[in-house]
Amino acid sequence: LTIEGGGGVDVQGASLVATGEGTWPTQESLFVDHVTVRDSLGVGVVVRRLAAFAEGSTDLIVTGGGDDAHPWPMIVDEHALDSLPRGDYTGNAIDKILVEPQQSLREDSVMRELGVPYLVGNGNDLVVGSGDDTAPATLTIEPGVTIEFAAGSAFEVEHYTGEFMASGIVVARGTADAPITFTSAAADPQPGDASSAPTEEQPVATSPAAELARLQA
Repeated sequence: LTIEGGGGVDVQGASLVATGEGTWPTQESLFVDHVTVRDSLGVGVVVRRLAAFAEGSTDLIVTGGGDDAHPWPMIVDEHALDSLPRGDYTGNAIDKILVEPQQSLREDSVMRELGVPYLVGNGNDLVVGSGDDTAPATLTIEPGVTIEFAAGSAFEVEHYTGEFMASGIVVARGTADAPITFTSAAADPQPGDASSAPTEEQPVATSPAAELARLQA
C-alpha cells in the first residue's frame, strides 16, 4: 500500500494519523505491513494521545515529506515508542522522529534503532516512571540510538520522589560499535543545551544498566 501526496486535512500535514483516547493503557489502533507514505504535505505519520501501532506492524517507509513547520517523517508521544515499526524514515525534510511527551511513561517500552535520531521536543521532558504506586516502567534503549533534546526539554527517570517504590527504570546498553548517544539538538551545541549534559563525551557508569552511553553537550 502506498499513500502519496496526503496531508491536506490534518493541521500538521500528516498523511496517516492515529489518535487515542488519552487514557491508559496505550491503544494499539494502527496496523501497518509494507506501507509507504510518500510526499506528505507536512509530517508523514502522527501517533498521538496514547495511540500506538498494533503488534506485528512492520516495514513502514516514510519519505519525501515535510514542510518548514512539520519537516519530520513521524511525530509520536512517548507511549507510542515501543510500537514503532522497523522500516525506512529517510528522505524527508528533516530525518528525525519527533517525540512530543504528554505524560510520564508508565508502561514498559523499547526505543528501537530505526536509522534516524529521535528528537525530544515541545518543551516537555521525557519522563520514565509515573511517581506513584504503579508498577515500575522500564524503558530499554537499543544500541546505536541517538536521542536529541530541543531547548527546554530533558530526560528524567523518576521525576517525583516520596515514600513509594521507584517507578522508573532505564536500560541503556550500547556497544563499542553502536553506542547510545544523548545530545543537544542545537546546530552548535553548548553546555546545558541537553539536560545539563557534560561538555565532553564520556561513558555513563553510574548504573549497571547504563553502559557505553554518551552524554554530549
